[in-house]
Amino acid sequence: TLAVWYAGGAFVPLDPSYPSERLVFMCRDSQPVLVVSRRAVVETLPEDLRRVLPEVVLVDDPVAVDAVGAPSRGRLGGGAPGSPALDDLAYRIYTSGTTGQPKAVEVSHRNLAHTLGVSAARFGFGPGDLMLYAAAYSFDISLFESWGVLLAGGAVDLVTHDQILELEPLVERLERV
Repeated sequence: TLAVWYAGGAFVPLDPSYPSERLVFMCRDSQPVLVVSRRAVVETLPEDLRRVLPEVVLVDDPVAVDAVGAPSRGRLGGGAPGSPALDDLAYRIYTSGTTGQPKAVEVSHRNLAHTLGVSAARFGFGPGDLMLYAAAYSFDISLFESWGVLLAGGAVDLVTHDQILELEPLVERLERV
């Protein structure tokens, strides 16, 4: 996420557990210029989805990552690296839509910063705080779970779906922090 923003781009989370038709629609609608994933994920994608994907960078393939280098601004859009304007797009996320067709919602850096700032103030986040990161990255609350406390100097503890379902170990984990 941070690398995409630094490069002047916006991200669209694509959850491989979604139905293929939904992901194909999201790719056609958002027209991403680059997909960042892991080899094991890409290899399991249905063929109809793989056909609509743009260039794919595999984060677990150092050769592929080195070959991409620093993307040009023309490729991802925006101003100089590291300086997104407040009204630049931060991310585009898809809701279920009232018609059953996914509906895109675009969020600017200004709106994201405001939401995270208000959340940090409301919940009193600060150094020494720890937030469990449990939401799917395709759900926008995941940005609150990660960036909300990080921007206030706190830390994030990543937990898997399976770990959330195991109540006793989860409680023990929370008590340790």
